[in-house]
Amino acid sequence: MPLFGLRRSAHGQQGRANAVLLVVARDLEANFVEPGTNRGYGAVRGRMSGCAFELGVATPAGGGAPGLALTMRHFHTQQTWPLDGPGCTMADLDPVQVRAAIEQACSSFSSTH
Repeated sequence: MPLFGLRRSAHGQQGRANAVLLVVARDLEANFVEPGTNRGYGAVRGRMSGCAFELGVATPAGGGAPGLALTMRHFHTQQTWPLDGPGCTMADLDPVQVRAAIEQACSSFSSTH
């Protein structure tokens, strides 16, 4: 029984994460990339402040909890880092906070590269 409960909560987390990613993609007029499987996570691809970005869910190699990861490209420079501020953790995803984090990161990244 506990395994079933864990499996359901993992599906719920995955469903909520994909819903937030879809809302963020629509809000930013970006592309929502559907998950490859029904248990996978989608992604958001778009452009902002002169940068191309991709926001997705990354699972650490050690099997830790998944989290949002933002990959940014500006000309020849590319960097990936986790989004883990308020409203950006898997437990409390908030589309408004995720959008604000992307906007801030793109602006900062494009001005320094």
